[in-house]
Amino acid sequence: MRRGPTNPSQMKLVAKMKEGDAFGEMALQTDGKRKATIHADTDCQFATLERDDYKSVLSEFMTRQHQRKVAFLALVPLFAEWSPTSLDRLANAIYTRECKRGDIIYSQGDHPSEIFLVKEGDFQMRKSVSRKRPLDRQLESMRRVEMKTP
Repeated sequence: MRRGPTNPSQMKLVAKMKEGDAFGEMALQTDGKRKATIHADTDCQFATLERDDYKSVLSEFMTRQHQRKVAFLALVPLFAEWSPTSLDRLANAIYTRECKRGDIIYSQGDHPSEIFLVKEGDFQMRKSVSRKRPLDRQLESMRRVEMKTP
C-alpha cells in the first residue's frame, strides 16, 4: 500500500466497495494495467492473492461469473441491440445487490444515481397520489383561476 499524489476529490467515483467485495481481477485476467485507483475511505484489512495463485485457482471461476453477467445483460430488453464488446464492458461495471423483503430500494423524490436490473424476485413500484376527488380538484383549480384574475 502506498500514499500517492492522486487527489480523490479530483477523480470520478465509479464504485463504492464494502466488506466482501473483490477488485483487481480484471487486470490479472487480461494482463493489463489497472483501470482505476483504489482509495481507502476507512482503515481496511485485505486478503490478497498473487497473480500466479489467482490464475491457477480463481481465474476460471471469475471468467464463468463474468460470462453469466454478460448472458444476463443480453436478455435485458434495454441492451438487446448492444454489441458483445459493449455488453462485456457493462458486465465489468455492474455488481450484484441483494435486498430483503420489505427493503425500500429508493423513495419517491430521491435523486437517481444508478439503474436497477431485476435479476430475480418481485418488487412493487408505488407513487404518492392525490386523494382528492375529481370535483374537489376541479373546484380547487377554479379557485386558483379566480385568485389570479384581476
